[in-house]
Amino acid sequence: MAFQKTLCATLISAALLVGCNSGSGNDTQSPNQPPDETPELQYSTKIGILTDTQGGGDNVAVNQMESILDYYRENDVDIVIAVGDLTNSNTEHEYEQWKAIASQYTDQITFLPLMGNHDRKPGDNYTWKRIMEEFIPRANINHMPGREFQTYAYQHNNVLMVQISDQDMPYAYEWAEEAIEQRDSKISHVFVSTHSPFVGPYRGGVAMERVTARWNDQRENDMLTRDFESWRSLFTDNDVIFVSGHDHQYSRSVVWDNGAGMDTQSGEPSTNHRFFQHVVTGNASEKGYYNRVGEFERLQSMLMYKTRYITPKTVDPSQRPEWTQDLLDRDSEATGDLMVNASWFNVTDNEIEYSAFYDTFTDSSDLLVSTDWKLFDRFTRTNNRCDKIVYPSSVPFTTEYYSAVDSKYRTVNCYSSQGVRARIIDGQNDVFNRVDQALDGALWMGWSDPDAIARMWEYMIVKPTIRSASEDAIGNPSGEDFVVDGRSGLNLNHAHRFSINQDNRMHWYPATYDMKKLVSLNWANQEEATASDVLIINGIQSQTGTYINAYGAEKDITREAGWPGTSAEDIEAGGDHKNLNAIAKRPLSDNGYPEILKQKSPYRLDDSRSWILDNSVRGDNYTFEISVPKGEKASNLQLATKVGNEWKALVEETCISEESYKSEYLNSLPSDLVDKGCQNQWVVGQSGDSFWARVDMDGRFALISK
Repeated sequence: MAFQKTLCATLISAALLVGCNSGSGNDTQSPNQPPDETPELQYSTKIGILTDTQGGGDNVAVNQMESILDYYRENDVDIVIAVGDLTNSNTEHEYEQWKAIASQYTDQITFLPLMGNHDRKPGDNYTWKRIMEEFIPRANINHMPGREFQTYAYQHNNVLMVQISDQDMPYAYEWAEEAIEQRDSKISHVFVSTHSPFVGPYRGGVAMERVTARWNDQRENDMLTRDFESWRSLFTDNDVIFVSGHDHQYSRSVVWDNGAGMDTQSGEPSTNHRFFQHVVTGNASEKGYYNRVGEFERLQSMLMYKTRYITPKTVDPSQRPEWTQDLLDRDSEATGDLMVNASWFNVTDNEIEYSAFYDTFTDSSDLLVSTDWKLFDRFTRTNNRCDKIVYPSSVPFTTEYYSAVDSKYRTVNCYSSQGVRARIIDGQNDVFNRVDQALDGALWMGWSDPDAIARMWEYMIVKPTIRSASEDAIGNPSGEDFVVDGRSGLNLNHAHRFSINQDNRMHWYPATYDMKKLVSLNWANQEEATASDVLIINGIQSQTGTYINAYGAEKDITREAGWPGTSAEDIEAGGDHKNLNAIAKRPLSDNGYPEILKQKSPYRLDDSRSWILDNSVRGDNYTFEISVPKGEKASNLQLATKVGNEWKALVEETCISEESYKSEYLNSLPSDLVDKGCQNQWVVGQSGDSFWARVDMDGRFALISK
């Protein structure tokens, strides 16, 4: 029918992606009392992130900094948080350079800088304070005593932004806890920014320092270790978004509280999510880094990763004789260029929309001529939401059989403040990204400290139950000649992860990481044009099926396998799931995956477009249901999605099925719609007190009157 084709075209032209929509009211509207008009926003703040701007020699990366700030000014960014390493050599010349550039934008932008490791200097940091006190606001500010203008909290509208300079992290917990826990009652959102990641893909972040005890001195390490769990609980309890730099590459993760997570079942606005989001914000300098250590599954779930690298690290083949020439060749490819990143959080009342962009360059002067910013990561969240980590469908069958993880989008019931119930009832995570760890990273992780090894198992890595396939299997350096018990926990990136060699050193096996998805059911208030509260579904239409090596070189996920030992399968078909053989992650060449990816991400093999999240990229098919509000009749309503500022029915009234949902409807029409000429891209049904819809996009949904 022309109706659905027209709506789909409208969605594309309007870019109906959650990261691009605007607005939500607060979550206190009385049930079943629609407002007289769509409420005006009480608060609106756009926060941009300026990651490491260190240039070459004693210089700031002027071209990158100007191109990012130009983009922020064009897009009405209000505040810029500079997450450290403003300079390369901590010279007065560099600070004056940085000041001269930033001063061109202060008519529109407030700057909140913090110190990175390249900005640290023994003594009183006088030059830093002299320069930066010109930018840091004097009102609504709370400085850490003795650390004025380098570690401080700033309140703007309903947002609290806590900036912790790199050298202050070991000493800042009590001050930060008080600033966050005793914040003004109107604060709805808390950001914590520092330079080093909490857990990062290049050095491992603060979490790795805790394991290896490599902080600057023993006293600082003891303090950091003492407060680590407190930091983690503080961030999860207060729904913090944690932002950092330092790694010169981009990643976004959720960090688990005490190594465990759960779905939330929300009967009222809830913050019981048990993890916090963490963004390593990319690169704005004259250097980049690669995926050296990757993801630590006991602590985090990685949702997005991207890097570009000019020349790969050279690995001496004699260090690991088992690494074949094919593996070495795969690891020796790079992109030949670098990446520059811009990102912002658009905060409106109880909602945050996040967008991350990139461009590439070989000569940074080209960025001033033309910068082609491409959207590659995003999320939307409200304060009343239900979150779930959804694993890729590549996970071994056994891990789902024993309910260790779930690759299905299905969720618990999630309730709005109006009492409307929603949940996802079908769909599977088939479109996901993949990245390899560098072979150089496996060599870098070869420690011999027994305490560090014990802490690695305790804090970072799930310890598997290894069953030998041969007498020397546990110590076999191939990383694949072993059998693992599928009933216990597995590291999905490499089941064994590391062994201890004859020198009592860690023998680390390179991993292949499949990205997870953070799927959120978010509630916003009923609008004038809707008969229900607004459901924002986010996180499904967020990846493109790309596969890169550790240096960013593009691979084909349907043709190329992962590193050895990065997956596991039953030794015999229909086995008891106790004994699993380690194998390489398989290419996604079976079960119609190539065709699925072609339909969902038609440009995934085009290096210039493979990452771009536009409406040529579709999400997996999934089905959700939403209940009819009390006092309303289903016969008077239809399910709609928001296109720009208008609510439009998903399908024509004659194409609403009267059948209850069945799993076969995930890809086909219900029998009562087959002969009506209805389109099959989106399907809507109504049964009992609920509507159900099968769609392939993130979006805003609500019930409206016919």
